[in-house]
Amino acid sequence: MSDKATVKYATLISSATVAGTSNPYALPRGPTSYQATVTTTSTGASAVIAGLTTVQVSNDNSQWLALGTLTSTGSGSASDAFGCVVPYSYCRLIVTSLTTGIAANITAGVGA
Repeated sequence: MSDKATVKYATLISSATVAGTSNPYALPRGPTSYQATVTTTSTGASAVIAGLTTVQVSNDNSQWLALGTLTSTGSGSASDAFGCVVPYSYCRLIVTSLTTGIAANITAGVGA
């Protein structure tokens, strides 16, 4: 049997400029993917950016377990992603660090 459904992507962190935690997101059963992208409007040496985002999962929306880490490092723009099948009820994303010269932001979300 083939699943031809369209993947729906939910942005949980939108253009954040500092570390922070997203609201919990109710996961559907089945495959999910997680992606984080850092960007900057800086040029030259200031355009080097790095963002670290932790993906956490929970069955009860109160006890959180680490699932994985998204490390986005590059010049101007960079992304990291992974996919998995996780039988948990909720996920949340935590931006633990965001470093750059000037004007960096991070956007992260989940596809299911």
